Amino acid sequence: MRKFTFLLLWIVFLACVPAAHAQIYRVVLSGANEIPAVTTPGTGSAIITFNPTTHEMRVRVGFSGLTGTSTAAHVHCCGVQPSNVGVATTTPTFIGTPLGVTSGSWDRIYDMSQAGAWNPVFVNANGGSIAATEAAFLAGVAAGQVYLNIHSSTFGGGEIRGFLVLNKFAASANAGAQGAAGVLDSFGAGTGALNDVLVSLAELPTAQQTATLDKLTPNSSRGTLVVVTETVGTVFDQVSNRLDGLRLADGQTVIPSALGTLPDQKRHGLWGAANGVNSRQKSVDGFAGYRNGGWGLTAGLDHRLGSRGVIGGAVTRTESKLTYRNQSAGDYADIEGGLVSFYATHGIGRAFIEGMGAYGWQDYDTTRNTGVSGLATGDFDGHLWGFRVGAGLPIGLSSHVAFTPQGRLDWGSVKQEGYTEYGGGPLALAVTSRSADGFFSSLGGQIDFASTLGDFKIRPFVRGFWQHNFSDDALDASSKFVAGGVSFVTPGQNLARDPYHFGTGINFFTEGAFTAAIVYDGHFAKSYQSHVYQAKLRWTF
Repeated sequence: MRKFTFLLLWIVFLACVPAAHAQIYRVVLSGANEIPAVTTPGTGSAIITFNPTTHEMRVRVGFSGLTGTSTAAHVHCCGVQPSNVGVATTTPTFIGTPLGVTSGSWDRIYDMSQAGAWNPVFVNANGGSIAATEAAFLAGVAAGQVYLNIHSSTFGGGEIRGFLVLNKFAASANAGAQGAAGVLDSFGAGTGALNDVLVSLAELPTAQQTATLDKLTPNSSRGTLVVVTETVGTVFDQVSNRLDGLRLADGQTVIPSALGTLPDQKRHGLWGAANGVNSRQKSVDGFAGYRNGGWGLTAGLDHRLGSRGVIGGAVTRTESKLTYRNQSAGDYADIEGGLVSFYATHGIGRAFIEGMGAYGWQDYDTTRNTGVSGLATGDFDGHLWGFRVGAGLPIGLSSHVAFTPQGRLDWGSVKQEGYTEYGGGPLALAVTSRSADGFFSSLGGQIDFASTLGDFKIRPFVRGFWQHNFSDDALDASSKFVAGGVSFVTPGQNLARDPYHFGTGINFFTEGAFTAAIVYDGHFAKSYQSHVYQAKLRWTF
């Protein structure tokens, strides 16, 4: 009957523990947990794992501040607080315990299938067999009735102790890391390298563990999404400025009379632009902030269609480097890309309408600091589609000033291909492809001024737009750890709903076929700002 009871306990325990998975238990050691409580500055913590298949128990303990020197350490089973129960494991102490010290640590694996791993008194009290003893012990662990005790020369009955509590990563994970934490919990304690990583993660203080769990997911900040979409936005702004210059020079729109007659822009135009980008995002809504620096080179060719229309195309080369901050400190993303764009404009009376389309491709190289298993790197491709339709109506305010109210509609789509990280140990990720669409409007206008600078006729301008995102999709990511487990979803950060844009610059007109411009554009949103500096040169023939 007794053997049947122990067999039943063993079956019940196995029902609570995934097959072939060790479980991780955390222990907080203090004098307040002793019965009766002990006044001591001594503290400690432990991570203990049990594997019912291999019969291994790993004990990883650190303690300090004992008032006496250590004399023994072992595990007691089985009772609920407040109670003192007998020693279950090796007596008088675990093999490898640092003795005669006030602080110390050890990390050792014990074979629980061996008689030497148990206190003979505990074995006899549980049927006399090692299998039944282990079953009773593990059932006590699962029931929360087992505690680790460290004894000292001052407190022979124990100076610091703590009950074994099943570790749950999900309990300390932020919302964005819940999926990943749930998969880690399904691993139990894993085996081999995975066991080492999970034990190291489990013994971190709660706040540090929370931050590290965030590192174990694909970076969900809107950083790459913003950088890529602003690439096409910058090119579209360059094209708009190019078309604006053509319309002015050809007299297709209101021009401050102080500029006089501008050179004919002829039938064909060749232009080039260089830009630099500097942007930064603070942490918002729990997502990591970042800094970005990059540059772009664009070359374009356009052709006049009669007196009111222009069509053209351009190619762009870009590079950007994101450096993440906050909980993602140590993460980077290098993005190289190319863009092909097409554009057209047509005059309708004093008004104009213009349209642009672009396709881009990107090569992403990412580095993710897992926090516990080294650096994981990714290499994957991306694609971008963008379209803009805009219209404006220039209004002359004086011989030196003109104002052009404008409206725009932009649509864009970003796709990042799937990839598997290398490096990063068992917690490297296999990430599926992900995409996001955006649709937004912009309302604002531009004020132009007429002046001269030496032999140049110049047109300084300022412009501003309020933008509203109707669709602010995030780049959600579905991933798996290379160590196994099910897929989990990490929600991405949405784009800002109502950003605004401010720009200023100077257009230069010569008596010949060359024109030039220098431009600044700033983009601003909640805790975000981006600064784009451009220089352009145009030649007509």
